Amino acid sequence: MVNAIMLPARVKAFASRSILFGKYSVPVPVLLLSVCISTSVLLVALRRLAFTTVPPDTQLHSHAAPECFFNAGRSCSFDYAWAAVSDVLTRARVKNRTWGLADNEPLTINSRQINVLYFNERKEYLEKMDRYFYDEVRAANSHPQLLVRLWGPGWFGYDNALTASENIVQAFADIEFDIIYTKTWHHNITSETAVVIHATGDCHNKKCITDPYYPTFADAITYRYAGLILEFSRPEQWKARESERVKKLNSAANLAPMPFFFHSPDCADEAIMHPLSLPLSAKMRHTSLGDRWASTRNNPIFMIGHPKGWLYPLRAKVKDGIESGKIQNARVYKHVGYVLESETGVSQGKGKNGVLGVFDPNDPDVEHQRKNQREWANALATTQICVFDSSVVRKAIRKYQESFMSGCVVAADIPLEMEEMFRNVVIPLRADMSVQEINQVLQEYLQDKERLAWMAVEAFKRARMHWTCRNKVDRLLEAAERVVRGERGYWFPFGFSSTCRRFGKDDKWISDWCKPGE
Repeated sequence: MVNAIMLPARVKAFASRSILFGKYSVPVPVLLLSVCISTSVLLVALRRLAFTTVPPDTQLHSHAAPECFFNAGRSCSFDYAWAAVSDVLTRARVKNRTWGLADNEPLTINSRQINVLYFNERKEYLEKMDRYFYDEVRAANSHPQLLVRLWGPGWFGYDNALTASENIVQAFADIEFDIIYTKTWHHNITSETAVVIHATGDCHNKKCITDPYYPTFADAITYRYAGLILEFSRPEQWKARESERVKKLNSAANLAPMPFFFHSPDCADEAIMHPLSLPLSAKMRHTSLGDRWASTRNNPIFMIGHPKGWLYPLRAKVKDGIESGKIQNARVYKHVGYVLESETGVSQGKGKNGVLGVFDPNDPDVEHQRKNQREWANALATTQICVFDSSVVRKAIRKYQESFMSGCVVAADIPLEMEEMFRNVVIPLRADMSVQEINQVLQEYLQDKERLAWMAVEAFKRARMHWTCRNKVDRLLEAAERVVRGERGYWFPFGFSSTCRRFGKDDKWISDWCKPGE
């Protein structure tokens, strides 16, 4: 026999009560149980919603990110730090087209510096507006285990009567480079000891695959945009190109083996690209994140970048919408052009303190470039929404990295690479949207400062974790290590999608797998 549970009279009386809802009488215990269940369901739903709108990795450093965001020039707890340098690059090597370490080399750590030559033309160093190559050099120059030189055609001591390889040996007789890294298409470089890595970026109309100065003898070729590797560097393409080259030069020559290919996206210098400093004062402690973020950003919306219509259709549409008054609260940031010439004249580039090739981050010959960078950085740091696009090629151009680091919320399409980096922190736009649709989306976001501030801080954190120029230098070192170890093929450090992209105005220049009728 089960003993009955004895309840106090007061509890029995409470349990027997009911509450009248219209013509229905609901017992109090049932009502309380329903409320508890409903509350639990609501809490679970809210929790799921929070993790749906805020990716799991954003829970990390949730307090550190806003504080670092508003402290310009300060290092963050989540900043990318230099990776440990492997001894692979400092050990004796067997230099051939398949590489591989010497079999009898002991597995010991060599503490010497790794010698890296950034080879490029002085004319470009002086005039090119996009400083991505030189921001990387600046980062490499700060690496504690690298000896860095920047030099090439047009610099003091370069002899045009010699080949690029002969020039390097003559100019740096006392340095045996471990890596020679170049982005110029005008010179093919070979080396008996160094890993030769050739960087490339834009390739419009698919012309680069037939360029006479294609880096045939490079040990590795790196692309700024991942998808282009499969567009231009498939094995059958390499073989066809090499066969044509050998046929023209010497039919008895051997085809150059296919190099190692890897993706290394653009970087941004956080010492230049960052939000304006806004310390947390006593008054600010009671200010919302959205109001605090907006307080330093007087420009609601800027359309940034060149509005060339055939390449950047979304920008061209937005520019027309702004100028016609159909897109409100917005202005067009004037593009300065791709070439910036010095107004004061330049020297021959003899190097810092007279040492050939030593990089000087304060070189007076490129003060005009640093001035433009400062103005550009200030524009991004004082703007709430930066509108541009990834071009018809759908590539992650450097404006994404720079805007993320500056705290300007990006409104653009999503590139076909590194898609996870853009998830939830980019205002999605498309080139096929009408001007009215674009304006509606922008105005809705502009009214929600808290949402924009969260997007800005989260994008800032992701950029500082993955897109600093230290990241890019470390990828260069790792790629060189992979080559020395004898790896062949492709390396994609980030994800990407290889779907349809265009390279011009019509279907003539489109991904092979997306051509009509194929």
